[in-house]
Amino acid sequence: MKSLHKLSISTIFIYTFGFATTLHVATTGSDDTG
Repeated sequence: MKSLHKLSISTIFIYTFGFATTLHVATTGSDDTG
């Protein structure tokens, strides 16, 4: 049960990070700033 919770947390983190990156690229218009 603990591993499932950890997996869900990591999934949410990855999803949020990906969304933030996409939003940043859409806002700045470039993804070459690291």
